[in-house]
Amino acid sequence: MNRQVDVTSVESLRLFHHALKSYGETVQDIVSTLQMETQRAVDWFEQDRMSYWPAEVRRAQDKLTEARNQLEMKQLTIDGSDAPSCYEEKQAVESAHQRLRYAEERLQNSKHWLRIVKHDVEEFQGLILKLASLPETDVPKACATLERMSAALEKYTQLSRSRSAELQPFEADPPPPTRERGKK
Repeated sequence: MNRQVDVTSVESLRLFHHALKSYGETVQDIVSTLQMETQRAVDWFEQDRMSYWPAEVRRAQDKLTEARNQLEMKQLTIDGSDAPSCYEEKQAVESAHQRLRYAEERLQNSKHWLRIVKHDVEEFQGLILKLASLPETDVPKACATLERMSAALEKYTQLSRSRSAELQPFEADPPPPTRERGKK
């Protein structure tokens, strides 16, 4: 099989080698950033939301207890003939009860989304490990291959130049004169 090589620039391989190394470093930075950001999302649920909403549930329970106590106090101080409606106290109890339901709902939602986020982050981390191996293993292998190719092509071009210089005719002597017919 006849193979011909047309090497125009070994420097292009060196530039590609440099760009590939830079790409590997960029991928490594991106992978690190993605891993940190996904962990931040999990941490936000685990540390922030899972401490905030239980505390809000406790506060809402305390407010509800306080509002119920105030309603009972108001109802106990009412004389049968003097029948105030206790409207404000009843509104406070209802408002505290709504706040408690809201906080409990948010706590349940946070637990639900924490499970989902953890699952998705674990899946994502598994996928990103494949990408993380690129700058750690594949890029160095490719760079080593490019270095070998550059060295081999450099030797080839030097050899090619030296052979072409050897094969060129020496033009210091003029060509021999040709004789014309009929003249001696």
